Amino acid sequence: MHLNVTPDLIRELAAAPGQPANTAIVLNAHGWYVRSWADHSPTSGLVTLTQEGLGVWLDGTELDDENAAALCEPDDSAAATYQLPDENGDRSTPDNGVDWQVITSELEDVDEFTRTPDWTRARWFDADAAVKLVGEDSPDAFGRTSSLWRTRGGRYLLRLRSSNVAEMPLEWAELSPALAVEYTYRAAERITDAALPPLLEAARHAAGLVAALTVPQWQGDPGPDVHRARARRVLGSATETVHATKELSELLRHEVLSDLRTQRQDAARTVVAAFGGDRYDAAEHLRMSYPTLSHLL
Repeated sequence: MHLNVTPDLIRELAAAPGQPANTAIVLNAHGWYVRSWADHSPTSGLVTLTQEGLGVWLDGTELDDENAAALCEPDDSAAATYQLPDENGDRSTPDNGVDWQVITSELEDVDEFTRTPDWTRARWFDADAAVKLVGEDSPDAFGRTSSLWRTRGGRYLLRLRSSNVAEMPLEWAELSPALAVEYTYRAAERITDAALPPLLEAARHAAGLVAALTVPQWQGDPGPDVHRARARRVLGSATETVHATKELSELLRHEVLSDLRTQRQDAARTVVAAFGGDRYDAAEHLRMSYPTLSHLL
């Protein structure tokens, strides 16, 4: 498979068997390739040129070298080239031996794994250098499993593997830090032994905090004395949890949040100092407005 649409790939498309409307150059986790399908068509955001569209473009002319080269350039302003950049946005080529794979979508939630596949925003990354942070879960109702990874460049990725014929067998979707911490919190029991970034380490501790206050379950009519004694223990534990969660909530709301705000402020000061005191450059680096940064400081 390819990181770019090449003349050879265009020729492969022209010669591919199948229905012209159902044969196209498609992007997946391993790059550009020619695919034909009878049903379960690929997501439109990952399709560039169909065999049918190729025929319309040629309009009876021969697919010579000049035409093949011309078809390797997008015909709209969505992107200047089909060549996939690396995770830093550079149009670089992987070194020999690098197991490069492609991020094809951005995750919108960690409930239904809603995502938006879009080849114009796709990037490749070094899969061998990526670190698994949260292990794979059991297949869901759609035959899909997920695990959380972090690339060498610091991007959070969800690896989705599916046995559903309507989905790609392998897909990499990028997560925002907010979604990565939410996913980690919910899947704390699957966290690997890898060193976690501070944000996800905090999510692990938050999940442990809640787990330590697990609510005991009432078993109904206690019956004989031995069961009554057990029921009293359950009642006492549940009562303690009711009060403990309230006190803990107060601690989080007043002390912990205050400390987090202080840490954020101190970290912002460090960023400003790194830019020689220039708050405008620091704000641009932090991707926040100048007034927001000034207020934070």
